[in-house]
Amino acid sequence: MGAGAGGRRKRAHKNDKHIKKKYRTKRRTKDLDEVLEDMQKSLPRRHTADVPGSGQHYCLMCSRTFMDGKAVKSHRNSKPHKQRLRSLMEPAYTQREAECAAGKGSYYSCRQGEKHMTHTQTQSQ
Repeated sequence: MGAGAGGRRKRAHKNDKHIKKKYRTKRRTKDLDEVLEDMQKSLPRRHTADVPGSGQHYCLMCSRTFMDGKAVKSHRNSKPHKQRLRSLMEPAYTQREAECAAGKGSYYSCRQGEKHMTHTQTQSQ
């Protein structure tokens, strides 16, 4: 019952929480704030045998270790690396900006300092 034409059940791991968590966190990278902290520290890399390439070839922005210099060079030309660089160039999202977005702040934009007009102010003009 339920074997179908192929002879096997579909979606065998549908509700297995441990399997879902494994795939969700398999290649999880550091968050942007953690990368920014690492960039400010800028500690020298140690040679360790546990990581690929003995830890010599490391991309600080993506927090990835590579086997050789050729792999690092091709990584720097890749789209995910460039996207990560763009996201690191943006200023960090602060608590003040979150409060302004929720309507708890003033009528001034938190980033540009431009005045936002309310609905009643736009009708009066």
